[in-house]
Amino acid sequence: MGWKEERDAWKKKLLGQKDPPGEGPVEPGPVDKPPAPRPIAESEAVPPLLDEPKPEPPTSPWNAPSSPWKRDTLRVIKKRPGFRMRWVDPRNFERNLENGFTFARTEHYGGVYDQIAGEETPIDSHIRRRGMVLMEIPEELAKKREEYYAARADMAERSIRERHKKEANESGVEVYDPVK
Repeated sequence: MGWKEERDAWKKKLLGQKDPPGEGPVEPGPVDKPPAPRPIAESEAVPPLLDEPKPEPPTSPWNAPSSPWKRDTLRVIKKRPGFRMRWVDPRNFERNLENGFTFARTEHYGGVYDQIAGEETPIDSHIRRRGMVLMEIPEELAKKREEYYAARADMAERSIRERHKKEANESGVEVYDPVK
């Protein structure tokens, strides 16, 4: 008896079916466990892979490419204590001025004034590099801005959660909220 016949006989026993007329009774065997799998012939065996894939090493965090031979033209050597600085595109001056930034002055930031070949000398007193202008904001004001925007983000998140709970309660769905 082949493995297909054994399987069919086992299914019939489990389902309580009888043999069709003209066939003999099913061989007795254990009902609670399936028949043992038939051994695989060597001709049917799958050959092992010649080039088994090797496990890849875990990825490392991304690091900015270091180019010690290139000048970092936007690096500020001397930082003004109590202030944060930012290089700003001239198209964003107005928005940054409204947010509390002021133009950085050359007497506060030494070492930025190195001349770069091909770049024009500034006519005004702003510190310019590659089309960007250095602006600064007092540290206290920067911290207040961070707190304000963090509070706005928390309020928006809370509002979304409350709206989600309300919609779920209206539709009769129970909601699990890990943040309480």
